[in-house]
Amino acid sequence: MALAVSLTAVPAQEIANPGFEEPSLEAKNLQMATGVDTHAPEEGWIFGLDAGICRAGGSYAEGVEAAEGSQVAFLKGVSASPETSGRGAPSGVFGAKLRGLEAGAEYEIEWVQTGSMLQGGMGAVTTIITDPEKPGSRIANMNRVETKGEWVKCSVKFRATSPVMQLHLAHSIPGISKGQADGSEVTLLDDFRIRRLE
Repeated sequence: MALAVSLTAVPAQEIANPGFEEPSLEAKNLQMATGVDTHAPEEGWIFGLDAGICRAGGSYAEGVEAAEGSQVAFLKGVSASPETSGRGAPSGVFGAKLRGLEAGAEYEIEWVQTGSMLQGGMGAVTTIITDPEKPGSRIANMNRVETKGEWVKCSVKFRATSPVMQLHLAHSIPGISKGQADGSEVTLLDDFRIRRLE
């Protein structure tokens, strides 16, 4: 069982709630939570529409064990880039602030991802890192999902330009235009880590 951690006590260069164990779905007897239902702890991960967390072995993660803990994040659908719906929130995206960075230093973020066993097609995850202090800054990297039910490690390197950077993960489905996907594909993600390279 994951211990609750005060975010003020989180050391620099650590991603809070890296295994998506908060909020605890087991405590609420839920299989999944989406969007605003996943806002915990404060200043942790924030989820848009068609994104959230689910318990390993259930819901979108049926037949899949968590890489860390007992819960995983999911991104569902979205054919090209994250779009804003009439409900005011982007679809197929989630993110968090990266705190305690040193401007000018290089970092690497690692995580694992896999496709849900419930759909036939595969998705892709684009990692977007921006500097809130410099609106034009953007580092983007796409990782195609190549397995179903088997975790694959992914990573992205970036140079921090401020002590706080913004991380977003956006879902897309590259095969939808070729008829290789139906648009409902789900990608599961877990076990996020960040480390300084220099």
